[in-house]
Amino acid sequence: MKNIILSTLVITTSVLVVNVAQADTNAFSVGMHKVKFRISKISEG
Repeated sequence: MKNIILSTLVITTSVLVVNVAQADTNAFSVGMHKVKFRISKISEG
């Protein structure tokens, strides 16, 4: 019984970590895109 609870906890934690990592990556990509867009606008004048 203890093993089942433990494995469930491990799986839940790893899923959460992956989701957070993906969310961070998406936010980072969007942020980089906005920065690039601003730079291109500034350089065009």
